[in-house]
Amino acid sequence: MINVASLLGYSPRRTAAVRSTNHYYNVTSEIHDRHADFWYNQCGLPKSFQAWFQITNLHIYLLTVRFRGLPSPIGRNFTQELINHFFIDSEYRMQSPNYYNVKQQRAVKAHMQDLLSQHHGSIMAFDEALINSDTVLASALWRNLFGAAWGKGMGGVTGSKAPEPENPLVAAANKDEASLTPQQEIEREANFATNLEQMVVWFRKETFRLDSLSDEAVIYALAMNEQGDGSAVDWSKPGPEAEESVQDEQEGQEKPDPLQKGSDGKDAFERATEKGPAVPAQEEANQPAVWS
Repeated sequence: MINVASLLGYSPRRTAAVRSTNHYYNVTSEIHDRHADFWYNQCGLPKSFQAWFQITNLHIYLLTVRFRGLPSPIGRNFTQELINHFFIDSEYRMQSPNYYNVKQQRAVKAHMQDLLSQHHGSIMAFDEALINSDTVLASALWRNLFGAAWGKGMGGVTGSKAPEPENPLVAAANKDEASLTPQQEIEREANFATNLEQMVVWFRKETFRLDSLSDEAVIYALAMNEQGDGSAVDWSKPGPEAEESVQDEQEGQEKPDPLQKGSDGKDAFERATEKGPAVPAQEEANQPAVWS
């Protein structure tokens, strides 16, 4: 079946990447709602398109860091497909009447270009923070989550690129800001340092959790999660109620090689392709990226 699919233009590796990252993105794109108490109530982020984008972008970044550890070209395929899902959905949410209903195509194009710049900038900031101190990480989170999300009155950050108030992308956020009492604004500002510290701790723990997953668990996604082996999108919520520790990998335990042929003569991608309908794909070397 794999040979016939290949002759018809199907790529097993690309198919596995599309299927797994689609699941990862569907879960991650709604994490802002599942953890709304922390992000919107405790941290005071405005319920805006930009806040959703930055919260989702932070989780996307953590996934792509784990994908870098996959053998080449698997990691590159997974990273590109996840980012494709992210930006296709971002554009949909921007234009959909069910979300922000931006009608002017010129405005949509300008916003999408700005989002791509924000995404690239956050990668550089978080990469630097990943190998540096918690102070550097706190600074990166402060700039990206509270600055780029057009937060007001939080840690001294004011969104310098906020559109005009009538823009539907930020109208709801401005309304939420205006409804705060002076006492609420003072309390939110006073709690800012604690919230930022909890984000730093959460970021480090999630990085460790993702690294502890085997390559096979990351590639198989749904199938491995059903077996109880954990999922890359088992996101914990930042805050004091988050788990205090994660399970360490047993010393000396090697992660299985997803390219290693099993007793059935197939590798991880060939088996993953058989778990659902194939997805058409162009030749990997010639397939253009939607976003990168």
